[in-house]
Amino acid sequence: GSILPADAPAHDVGTVPIPGTGAYMITRYDPQKGMVLKRNPYFKQWSAAAQPDGYVDKIQYTFNVTDENGITAVENGEYDFEYDPAPADRLAEMGTRYGSQIHVEPLFGIYYAPMNVNIAPFNNKDARLAVNYALNRASTVNIYGGRRLAVPNCQTLPPGFPGDEPYCPYTQNPGTKWTAPDMAKAKALMQKSGEIGQSVTVVASDRGVDPALGTYLTSVLNELGFKATTHILSANIQFNYIQNTKNNVQISVSDWYDDYPAASDFLKVLLTCGAIHPGSDNSINISGYCNKDFDAKVAQAEQVAITDPAAADKLWAQVDKMATDAAPWAVMFTPRQLDFVSRRLGNYTYLSGVTPAVAAPVPERRRPAGPWAEGFAKLKRDRLAVASLAVLVLIVLACAAAPLYAHYVAGSDPFQSNLSGSITLHGQAVDIMQSATTGFGVTPIGPTWGAQYMLGADSQGRDVAARLLYGGQNSLIIAGGATVICLFFAALIGVVAGFSGGIVDTVLARALDVLWAFPVYLLAISLSAVLISHGLQLGPINIPSNSLLIPMAIIGIVYVPYVARPIRGQVLSLAQSDFVLAARCLGVRRGRILVRDIVPNITTTLIVFAPLMMALNLLTEAALSFLSIGVQPPAASWGTIILDGEGLLYTRPMVAIAPGIAIMITVVALNFLGDAVREAFDPRAKLRQTGK
Repeated sequence: GSILPADAPAHDVGTVPIPGTGAYMITRYDPQKGMVLKRNPYFKQWSAAAQPDGYVDKIQYTFNVTDENGITAVENGEYDFEYDPAPADRLAEMGTRYGSQIHVEPLFGIYYAPMNVNIAPFNNKDARLAVNYALNRASTVNIYGGRRLAVPNCQTLPPGFPGDEPYCPYTQNPGTKWTAPDMAKAKALMQKSGEIGQSVTVVASDRGVDPALGTYLTSVLNELGFKATTHILSANIQFNYIQNTKNNVQISVSDWYDDYPAASDFLKVLLTCGAIHPGSDNSINISGYCNKDFDAKVAQAEQVAITDPAAADKLWAQVDKMATDAAPWAVMFTPRQLDFVSRRLGNYTYLSGVTPAVAAPVPERRRPAGPWAEGFAKLKRDRLAVASLAVLVLIVLACAAAPLYAHYVAGSDPFQSNLSGSITLHGQAVDIMQSATTGFGVTPIGPTWGAQYMLGADSQGRDVAARLLYGGQNSLIIAGGATVICLFFAALIGVVAGFSGGIVDTVLARALDVLWAFPVYLLAISLSAVLISHGLQLGPINIPSNSLLIPMAIIGIVYVPYVARPIRGQVLSLAQSDFVLAARCLGVRRGRILVRDIVPNITTTLIVFAPLMMALNLLTEAALSFLSIGVQPPAASWGTIILDGEGLLYTRPMVAIAPGIAIMITVVALNFLGDAVREAFDPRAKLRQTGK
């Protein structure tokens, strides 16, 4: 602790350090970069309980370093201590290679899902109770890293905290501890609530395990009958976003840790009416729960605590029970603190390895551009074209058969988390999420190369092979749809500009030049970031932010100039051709010339572009989805599967490798087919061959 001078101001002094009496004093502070602490000359003596084994001269904090980069920096000896929780996918590597540098200790905190009690559907208490009964807290613990790093919990007060009396009604065997979810009771409550079919958005941050927890919570809500989606926000803004009542957040993933060892730091700070500040980013009562009886009991407990802490603890236990029964949120688990220190900090020697729990991949859907009737004979003689087309047909058929594969072969629901189940492998029961033998956490089952979990499981316990096929559906639908959009608008603009000429041509050509000037990925990312957050509304047409039409339209539009400019040039050339001039001399109407002479001659150009644009659009969709601004959960694409598999590269690389291989094979086949189509349909290619 530290005692401040009597003249220390009560207001925020910004970056100017205030001298105190603690062991260290802040000598430099920048809220964007970090701060520096040095030994305090005003400090006199350590107490016996607080005396450390080592007393360093200087401590330098660096802010705004990602968890991933912080762990890597400690591994490389660039930093000495990573304060924030380690990414779950790094736990296995850390425990195996750096076991002596890991220190685990109790942590008084909770991970919970606040539900907004003031808006639908969670203004209905039965709906909130249903979520609590349906939540498999063991699954959330597995996502966080396993039983060594977290403990299932139903209550607001963490186990062992002052005022804690174990109580859990939301389990198959109500009592003092959570044992298993009660889905039957949860679904009965949903029927009673009348909220089945309601749209719900789960808001989670992009930090650590939060996206995986958000994905799991979404799957639980969908199983209950909601139409749930996940909205992932940057960790820098998510916490303030879910606090602001103007954003009407229905349910979110959040966490809270004690600032001081008092029950009021949880129950008063998070649940009383005074913690609600409408329209502010600091309305820490995220659920909006306000109950006068609850507030009165909190005030009574605080008053009694002044003279009789033991009696106050009894009152706090009653307050905690009131909060649990009211269900303004669903508590998932109490985490433990895992510190990771450099080799030169020898005081930490907590042992054992660790194993991961990570985020998950997701699925999609597809459709190819078929060969045109013209040139089919030549394509059939091109062995490479036939082989490429055969590969594409197989990919399409495989993706189309995803429901059959999932139901009859894999025997699992690729959209439902399965963190506590098991399968029979070689006559033995094998857990889908396997506990580590040398450390903390759990890791998903690897490839079995059999019917079930052929490519293994993701961090939500779902069959990767089944999700890969579903993922292909969406990827190919978006790529194919974007190709159609691109070719349609490119043809429309190119024909109108080239055939009209004059001011119309000038305006459209300059508009294409403006779009052409933007780097295509920068433009796609900018449009996606806006539309993914707010959706698109054009008059009576309202396209939600999670619709596949959003990435499809964005990808199709950004590539329009790349096709429209060649089409315009071709139309300008055709407009001056002999057969068009002859038609005009004969008095043929412009519309008839356009339909009979111009459009058929640009069709071959569009056919040539189709497979090449399809390949390019597939890569662009994968890139946008990898950046979380393409396909939105719970839907998925090959790009989102790679993103989710990125966290499993250390332990289950097949999750990321499989969609990568699928993309590579599809793009290569499309490019080979595109070359063959060009040779078959491009008049200039025919002229070159004739001239040989």
